[in-house]
Amino acid sequence: MDTKTVAQTIFEALGGNDNIISMVYCATRLRFVLSDDSIVNEHALAQISEVSGTFRTSGQYQIILGMGTVKTVHDQLLPLLTPAEPSVGTDSLNPVKRAVKALSDLVGKE
Repeated sequence: MDTKTVAQTIFEALGGNDNIISMVYCATRLRFVLSDDSIVNEHALAQISEVSGTFRTSGQYQIILGMGTVKTVHDQLLPLLTPAEPSVGTDSLNPVKRAVKALSDLVGKE
């Protein structure tokens, strides 16, 4: 699957702009703060051969893609997330998600 299709499939499986609050990446993973992680389509994510696994931790939903793929998929996802990511406030988030969002915003700056 090409990275543009991988990004689009991830975007849709996570619930799109209505559900994705923020996104950052590290060496091997995409890290998302979601409004409601119970609506994630785990089956759709499992069908993506580039996805090595997914898990939830500390208010984040993480997708493991690997070093050779994560940045490219991240870069394909960015245009899909606008303008939702910049306009999302933290007032409606619980304290843990608010802290994770603040941290992810700091880490995600280039």
